[in-house]
Amino acid sequence: MPLYSTSAFAPLPEVAIPAKPAYFFGSLPTDTDDTYARVTNVAISSNVAIVRATIYRGNVPPVGSLISIQGTSTSGGIFNVSAAPITTVSGDLATGDYSFTFALAHADISAIDDAGMAIVPIAETPETVADGISVAVYVPSNELRDYGTRSITVATTFPSLPTAATVTLYTAINNNADEYTSMGVVATVAAGAQTVGPLVTFTTPAGRFFRLVASDVSGGTNPTIIAKMVC
Repeated sequence: MPLYSTSAFAPLPEVAIPAKPAYFFGSLPTDTDDTYARVTNVAISSNVAIVRATIYRGNVPPVGSLISIQGTSTSGGIFNVSAAPITTVSGDLATGDYSFTFALAHADISAIDDAGMAIVPIAETPETVADGISVAVYVPSNELRDYGTRSITVATTFPSLPTAATVTLYTAINNNADEYTSMGVVATVAAGAQTVGPLVTFTTPAGRFFRLVASDVSGGTNPTIIAKMVC
């Protein structure tokens, strides 16, 4: 996501929809679908599962996506896994035949035909974390229903942790840079471990706009962040 901009030409803030995540940092692709594939062949070599499958819906998933498999029968269903991180992806876009690998501790199994279903949900896309201000999110209010208050939950995760960082939630009635007021810390990283978060819930005042400020970010190897809210 782009950082907060005070320019009059900046894009309008995203409008939060109840129960739908709105992203401050990172994003979730909206122009694709979960990947669905039919398993055709399985194998294990040196504790690495090799699953061949034909994709019939969705895009080719990137490395790091989480694959879940049901319905295989080889070795008592050892390949039926839940949310296993994919380590490699290769195949033929024209035919939809692909090979996926992921870690699976088991004795070697030679390639054998099998059948089952594989699903890979769309993966969130993290972004590099550094000192900065997120985009603003606008939260509509129905005064007759919520009396000027509402519950907001912020989820902040670091797929690659920095050594230190602080993330704070701010709110304002108008989307003016000078008007934002701190509501509190939603995430803290200290000594390379997250010590506050990932979920923090606020019962907010009548502010309409919300944004996050990342500060005191240091260390780590290519540290990344995903931060979103639901209202």
